[in-house]
Amino acid sequence: MYQHDWILDLADRLSDGPDGGPITRRVVGVGIAAVVCLHGLRCCLVQRATTINLAHRGQMSPMFWKEYNGTPAITFGVLLICVSLFIHFRWYWGNHKRLQYHYEIPTAISIVASIVAMTVHFWTVWKWT
Repeated sequence: MYQHDWILDLADRLSDGPDGGPITRRVVGVGIAAVVCLHGLRCCLVQRATTINLAHRGQMSPMFWKEYNGTPAITFGVLLICVSLFIHFRWYWGNHKRLQYHYEIPTAISIVASIVAMTVHFWTVWKWT
C-alpha cells in the first residue's frame, strides 16, 4: 500500500457517475452550490475574503484565519464560483433524468475553470502580499 492511495481513490470516485437521487440533487446540486456561489459573489463584490490559514497547519490560534483584500479576494471569489459550478453540474445535472446525458462537458469545463482560477488566485496572492 502506498501512502497516498487516497488521491487515487478520490480521482476514481470523481470519475464515476454521480450517485444519488432527487434529495441529493436538491441538497447538494442546488443548496450547497448556491451557498458556495453566494459566498464567492460576496467576496467579489465586497473585495474581502476570509479563509483558513493553511500555513498555520490547522492549529486554533488568532492566526487560524487568513483575510484577503482587493484583487486576491476577487480571485478567491471567482474560484469559489467555479467550484460551485462544478458542484452544480456534477450533482444536479448528473442526477437529473434529462440532463444526465449532458453533464460531463460542463463539468469538465468547470474543472478547467477552477484550475485556472486557482492558478490566478495563487499568483495574485504571491504578487500582492
